[in-house]
Amino acid sequence: MSVATVSKSFGQIDGFLGYSEEVLEVLQQINQLPASGQPTSYVEADVLLGKVKGMISRDAKAPPDVSISSVLTPESGREFVLCHKTFQQATLIHLYRRLYNMPSGSQPIQSAVEAINKMISNMTQGQPCNTWVAMAMPIFTIGCEAFSVEQKTFVLDKIDKLEACLGSLHVRIVRQALEDIWKLRTEWQDFDGKLCASQLLIQYYFILIHEVITKNAPTPLELALVSQGQFEIELLIQ
Repeated sequence: MSVATVSKSFGQIDGFLGYSEEVLEVLQQINQLPASGQPTSYVEADVLLGKVKGMISRDAKAPPDVSISSVLTPESGREFVLCHKTFQQATLIHLYRRLYNMPSGSQPIQSAVEAINKMISNMTQGQPCNTWVAMAMPIFTIGCEAFSVEQKTFVLDKIDKLEACLGSLHVRIVRQALEDIWKLRTEWQDFDGKLCASQLLIQYYFILIHEVITKNAPTPLELALVSQGQFEIELLIQ
């Protein structure tokens, strides 16, 4: 198999996951680097930022193929591409947050949030589930950056539709975590969005990170929760 073939396969959308291995690898690398405020290599951060922006630019010009055994309708293919692109934008947000210490209100983060919102609005939500079942991580990510009543209402609506698909306790935990984040932001008058997770996230962060460390293939949502939990702890101890 040629290098070009391997590279193309790596960038393909996994038909089971809804995003590419390429995206997952960057999320893992973000979590392996020290967060901003520690002796982080900004060269490595810049390399990852360039990699994600390169993926987004490339896939905007030519949507990636979907690696799946069944035949996809044009509509299903479009849903996979939108799902994949929300993961790319969510990865950008985690990179800006964790490695560049940008607040939620910063232009790069809000630009990525807006991009995700537009793509989500164009996806089939709730039943029939299709790719919507994979959307927990991007929805959780934009929820962490939500400021206005409109943004919060949008996120809660999407969580309700995600729960309709999954019926999972995991989704209810995500909802409660976001509501705690928003409440704590208000109480601490965190109007710039320097805080990205609540005290509750810290409490179950330690359980979660143990599970992620001992798991061979953590999901993007688990990696996102770990990233947000680490960021929160650093803010509180400063």
